Amino acid sequence: MRAKHYKEIAIKYAKDVVSGIKIAGADVINACRRFLEDLKRPELELRTKEPDAAVTIMEGIFVHRKGEALDGTPLLGKPFKLEPWETFIVYNLLGFYYKGTNERRFKEALIFIPRKNGKALSLDTEIATPDGFKFMQDIHPGDFVFGADGQASEVICESEIFHKEMYLVEFEDGTQIKASGDHIWTVQTKNSRRTFKRVITFENKAKSQFHKNGGWFDTTTTEMLEDFAHTRPDGKGVEYKYRVPMAAPVEYSEKILPVDPYTLGVWLGDGTSSNTTVTCDEKDITEMVEHLTACGHACKVNRFKKRASNIALDIIEKKYTRTLGNPLRNALKEIGVLNNKHIPELYLHSSIKQRMELLRGLMDTDGFCSKRGQCEFSQKNEKLVDEFRELLASLGIKSSKRQKTIMCNGKRCRSFSVLFYCDKTNNCFKLKRKSERLKDHLSERMKAKSIVNITKIPTEPSKCIMIDNPSHLYLATKSYTATHNTSFIAALSFAVAIIQRRSGSTIYVVAAALKQALESFNFLVFTLKYKKLIGDFVVKDNSFEHSIKYEFKTPDGRPDGTIEIQIMASNPDAQDSFNCNFAIADEVAAYKKPAQYNRFKEAMQAYTNKLMVGITTAGDNVNSFGYHRMEYGVKVAAGIVKDDAFFAFIARADQDDKGNVDYTNPIQHQKANPNYGVTIRPNDIMNDALQAQNDPQQRKDFLSRRLNIYTAALKAWFDIDKLKASDRKYSWTLEQLSKLGINWYGGADLSRLHDLTAAALYGQYQGVEIVITHGFCPVAMAVEKAEKDQIPLFGWQEDGWLTMSNTPTVNISDIVNWFIAMRKMGFKIRQVGHDRKFAGEEYFPAMKAAGFNIIDQPQYYYLKSQGFRHIEKAINDGTLYYLHSDAYEYCVANVAAVEKTDDAVQYEKTQPDMRIDLFDASVFACIRCLQDGEKSKKGRDWWGEE
Repeated sequence: MRAKHYKEIAIKYAKDVVSGIKIAGADVINACRRFLEDLKRPELELRTKEPDAAVTIMEGIFVHRKGEALDGTPLLGKPFKLEPWETFIVYNLLGFYYKGTNERRFKEALIFIPRKNGKALSLDTEIATPDGFKFMQDIHPGDFVFGADGQASEVICESEIFHKEMYLVEFEDGTQIKASGDHIWTVQTKNSRRTFKRVITFENKAKSQFHKNGGWFDTTTTEMLEDFAHTRPDGKGVEYKYRVPMAAPVEYSEKILPVDPYTLGVWLGDGTSSNTTVTCDEKDITEMVEHLTACGHACKVNRFKKRASNIALDIIEKKYTRTLGNPLRNALKEIGVLNNKHIPELYLHSSIKQRMELLRGLMDTDGFCSKRGQCEFSQKNEKLVDEFRELLASLGIKSSKRQKTIMCNGKRCRSFSVLFYCDKTNNCFKLKRKSERLKDHLSERMKAKSIVNITKIPTEPSKCIMIDNPSHLYLATKSYTATHNTSFIAALSFAVAIIQRRSGSTIYVVAAALKQALESFNFLVFTLKYKKLIGDFVVKDNSFEHSIKYEFKTPDGRPDGTIEIQIMASNPDAQDSFNCNFAIADEVAAYKKPAQYNRFKEAMQAYTNKLMVGITTAGDNVNSFGYHRMEYGVKVAAGIVKDDAFFAFIARADQDDKGNVDYTNPIQHQKANPNYGVTIRPNDIMNDALQAQNDPQQRKDFLSRRLNIYTAALKAWFDIDKLKASDRKYSWTLEQLSKLGINWYGGADLSRLHDLTAAALYGQYQGVEIVITHGFCPVAMAVEKAEKDQIPLFGWQEDGWLTMSNTPTVNISDIVNWFIAMRKMGFKIRQVGHDRKFAGEEYFPAMKAAGFNIIDQPQYYYLKSQGFRHIEKAINDGTLYYLHSDAYEYCVANVAAVEKTDDAVQYEKTQPDMRIDLFDASVFACIRCLQDGEKSKKGRDWWGEE
């Protein structure tokens, strides 16, 4: 296509979207409408030279490095072809100038659009997710799976269903994975590890493909097929060439466990199936009692002459047995292990700390450590043994399983052993006599497992996924084996570098981690090699630098500009004094700190025509930096926020005022996917939509993965869009509320005075539930909390929702003074609830001295359920008003909950670094309101009053 047509393509796309000829969501319509209006602005002009040059370079130079078209045609070496919406984005970013100047209009941009690429695994492969294992066929964009670093990572995109040549890949621990021939594995060999060590030791810059990444490198299934095994030189057995890395411990969330995990491990190992007695060796019994007592159990030691001693747990007097029962026995029955010993899934998917405690309980009873440091777990129950191996794998520990025949009560029976290694830094025992035998440190060999066989199998359906994880590895099968995905973005950066070469282009392509950013680098290098241009460029690819440089010259040899493209991970704590004119921040949703983005934005302050582009896809964390960038982009495109230097292209389905989406409507599918019908199959999306309609539990995932709608965290209880919709109905100010004659009730959450602390008032007026909250935080901790945990404390302070105290911990008087100030304003505060176990010795007297009716309110979940359910109903009914507080929205979005018996709810934080303090305070205040109202009603009923 000739360059002069690119402008026409961009304008036609915008007009077709605005007129409705081309279907798009409200945010894209706003972007197109803004573009057409900008064409008429007298102070702006649309220049074609730079955007035309950029599209020409991107389509003329760059070729696909890997992948397949939807019909299965390989894309290797085929040129890029920009779709109209992509040309529209390039024209916006590079085309607009302020008339009569050389200053380009846009300085910053957000592109909110999913991408698609990857390699294939069989559809029946089990993939580890935060919600347990799912088959590959059930994993879709927006879902979360675990990466090799143990962290939950979002699936960015998935491939179509392939019918490729397939292989069965077997590992030394017995794991089997069905993978395509071109599936990518990250592996290490003995030679690559040795070469890496020589390079490091002798500072040898020899030409070695292994001198980076500790000897780890990427290869495919078919590349390993020919030489994965060979006979040892001495003829003694077979040696296996390739090893894959063991995963880091998987970071499942902390769970509410009915039985302490260490106690459960001990009981599963040596407990009586039908009751709560645990057999114990006499030499361990004193120490075991100490550990079980520390877990909260009452222990009674029983010694016998002709059989082993045991420990009876939580035995109560007979006269109370019928009414109370043994609490441990009741809990064991609740989780389904009484007379049915196994490790419940809830425990296998609990936090690392909880799983380690479970492992220690199992090993303290049925475990052993040899003199050379090898650990062994023995059991006759094969199901329990297999679950034990799954537990080990989830903790990053390699194991093997053996079967043997033993004599038991005079009969021959099968027994199973699990062999593995732990060291003293990751102790799998609590009993001292066992833990003392552990190795001080494990060898590197124990942190990887070998591929022992690769065999061709019949073709079957397969697909691949791309995850947003620095390592690009996700965990497959219940042995948590690491396998691969790919991604890249670089063509635009290269084009801009060439266009702006006369200014000395310096381009940064950054990501949350180096390996993710290197995908762009590898793609650029591949294209230069494919086009036979690599010799003209200076390419540095070492442990310190990943860059591409070029000096342009005119035909007569004079300098004509330079380009430099730097690839790096964003590390704001170690990066400063950068200087660039263009930066691409890839997958902004993975950035844990705003500083990871802002550091590079600051690096281009010296340039007039700078451009910072953030690229991301939808996620499920509404408190993330990526979500806040998206919200800002929506407001700019809609004209709510005036920012003439910011461009946003946000492709997602439309939501109504309550946050709902007509998700079975193909129109909404097209709005979320600009490539609908091009690379996105309409039938696939509709099938997913119908599943979401029939299975409400799948609906939330569908909104995120298919319609690009940010949802609350996977465990979050409340629908944040419903919360906001309810709040938007009302507009009372504090001054107005103080004059309405409402009875107000207070609550405070003072559990951690060195962190965020909260107070709240709760009142009811004409059927509306009203929440007024205020936070408190020591200023010394505010910077750390804002940076580390991404809590916008300083923004809350500016908006009046937070008070900073100039003390190491929260000043109790600040909280008391807030209640006093609210009372002086006119709020009639009848009661204030607080659990006096937390700072009660200081807070209670201060509140009483100030004249408040302070009520001791223990934090029992069945009591808190009353307030929780009442607020939940108000949100669903649209009758909750919280004065548009961003701080309260943040806390509500972080609430997770587990339903108990009798409609009770036990709630907690979705993640350890999240905060729910303001919500907690509102629950306490709501309880006081409800309980005082019940007392008043009983009094009126007794007196016969209406």
